[in-house]
Amino acid sequence: VMLSDEEAGSLALLEAMASGLPAVVSNTGGFGETVDTSCGARVTLAIESEIVQTLLCLVKDAGERVSRGLKARERVMDRFAWPRLSEGFIRIIMENQIYGV
Repeated sequence: VMLSDEEAGSLALLEAMASGLPAVVSNTGGFGETVDTSCGARVTLAIESEIVQTLLCLVKDAGERVSRGLKARERVMDRFAWPRLSEGFIRIIMENQIYGV
């Protein structure tokens, strides 16, 4: 659960998701690029009842919790694992012809 009011991204979030945990995050900052309904939930900070209801649903429904947790791990491994990130970095360097940095 990460309910920041401003967050560009979070290594702790990626680590939790890579461990197979579903993510409940605020719908602010960069969380939208990482979390969707398949692997967790985004909630509105100002609506406490929405936060509570979302958490209760995951606590009560083990199947949903496990399913979203597996999707969370899959998402991190697919989008944020080092081999994938390094490919992106190399592509940026080659496209911009940045050598010897």
